[in-house]
Amino acid sequence: MDAQNEIKRTLKQETSIEVIRGLLAQQEHRSRSSVAESVCQHFGFFDARQRTQTAGCVKALRELERAGHFVLPAALDQGRTGAKSARRLGEPVEAARDVPEQASDVRGLALIKVETLIRCACGTS
Repeated sequence: MDAQNEIKRTLKQETSIEVIRGLLAQQEHRSRSSVAESVCQHFGFFDARQRTQTAGCVKALRELERAGHFVLPAALDQGRTGAKSARRLGEPVEAARDVPEQASDVRGLALIKVETLIRCACGTS
């Protein structure tokens, strides 16, 4: 059975909608993902690796919200991956200097084998 359809089918039942309304009334959830996590735990929506099916629950919850059954917490503006958005410069980037017109004109490059990994305190390696 398709798990996504099972989630939708289960959550659109009136008894399930009442459970969701109860979760929302507690006002413990600041995000839609948090609500979906609780819904998955309550109804036992887990994948084969026993992880909650949060994405499927969020989708079903949004559909129920559009149908007028309840109001979810406001969506957080984090983009699809939750990553920070790109930082924009205040002015255009300077034109490149001393750069050959063609990549084939680049000279003096060499490959160097790195023997050790140095980790910096900045969090990148």
